[in-house]
Amino acid sequence: MEFRVLGGVDVLVDGLPVDLGRRRMERCLLGLLLLNLNAALSIDRMIDLLWGEDAPASARAALHVHVSRLRTGLAAVDAERRGFRLVTRSGGYALEGDPARVDAHRFRDLCRRGHEATDPAVRRGLLGPALALWRGRPLGELTTPRIRAAYGRGLEELNLSATELRIEADLALGGHDGLLGELESLVRVHPLRERLVELHLLALYRAGRRTDALAVYERARRLLVDATGLDPRAELDELYQRIVRRDPALDPARAPVPRTVPAQLPPEKPGFAGRREELEFLDGLLPGPGQAGPPSVVISGDRGVGKTALAVHWAHRVRARFPDGQLFLDLSAPAATAPRAGGQGSTVPDAGPGACLSPIAALRALLAGLGVAGDALPDGVDEAVDLYRSLVGDRRVLLVLDNASHPDQVRPLLPSNPGSLTVIASRDRLSSLIALNGATRLLLGPR
Repeated sequence: MEFRVLGGVDVLVDGLPVDLGRRRMERCLLGLLLLNLNAALSIDRMIDLLWGEDAPASARAALHVHVSRLRTGLAAVDAERRGFRLVTRSGGYALEGDPARVDAHRFRDLCRRGHEATDPAVRRGLLGPALALWRGRPLGELTTPRIRAAYGRGLEELNLSATELRIEADLALGGHDGLLGELESLVRVHPLRERLVELHLLALYRAGRRTDALAVYERARRLLVDATGLDPRAELDELYQRIVRRDPALDPARAPVPRTVPAQLPPEKPGFAGRREELEFLDGLLPGPGQAGPPSVVISGDRGVGKTALAVHWAHRVRARFPDGQLFLDLSAPAATAPRAGGQGSTVPDAGPGACLSPIAALRALLAGLGVAGDALPDGVDEAVDLYRSLVGDRRVLLVLDNASHPDQVRPLLPSNPGSLTVIASRDRLSSLIALNGATRLLLGPR
């Protein structure tokens, strides 16, 4: 079960929207409780947020009716079994549940991580998925002036500041040409937002449009003076002066931003021989020019038949086809050590002795292998998947997963881009990966 409050109030069960009722007040109440998830709201506070100065004399009784109806709607979709419970607490009400399954709280967490990240690629990888969650004003048309003042405006400001940080990261990564249209639109909507004006000037200058950058500054300066009576802030004025004198430090970096290229394949097993037909089969899965190729292949067979040896041997054989890196992960390990390109490891503990690696531990290990620092590794599966797929989205990466035990253990680890390929070794046939994820199977028998 998931909830969306950014741009409106929606409930999804198994990825599909469900209707908890069309009454405006119940939906607004649900949105309010979701924005305040896991914290109690007093009845007086709820009345103030929902009705404000127009609260009727019967507001307290009406609120109890709305809560009762909302409870009925949540029970109809088995919300408590799915992890969400509406409770009476401290003279008021609270909705209890996992914040990662509410878009506003997930948005806040990704924005926080993006703000803390120092690497532009990591920052963009966090803020891009965060901003994709934004569908509009919190609660949409259901919001009230008091709810917007208490919750909405802060989230709207966070959205705008996250947009600025993501644009900064894109500029640092050389993406100035692709930002011009977006920045022009943003400055038109927020003409007094000086940081946006600065980013627009810098993007124009780096795109070779110095005259346009100077004209944008003059227009912004006049607007600021007319609206506020104040001159531009020192940072904007300094950037203008640097553009006037063509400061070389404003030019885009000539060298590409370095990024970790993992080389994690273990050594090949000595004396590997045979398996000619199987190797030819795997070779046939490699995409040709203009072809996407399958996203993954499952090598399945009994214990000791040589699944890992074949996967590693073939991975070494074709590693040149994946110049952006090769990742290797043993999913049977209770903790994953993800070696970096320079040979240093980052241990990510998770499961207890004898347990298989959980998806979050596996994702954190893969992210560490891609160069994400330990303090930037997400704690939640959804955030980790977003960051992982963003980092490999424009790369050709070979991923080898050994000892996979279940499709749900593997599915979050699959890159979404067609240029990457995943090889999975498992005693299980992982049939749902074949049926639902388009994987190809290679059934390995004895030599």
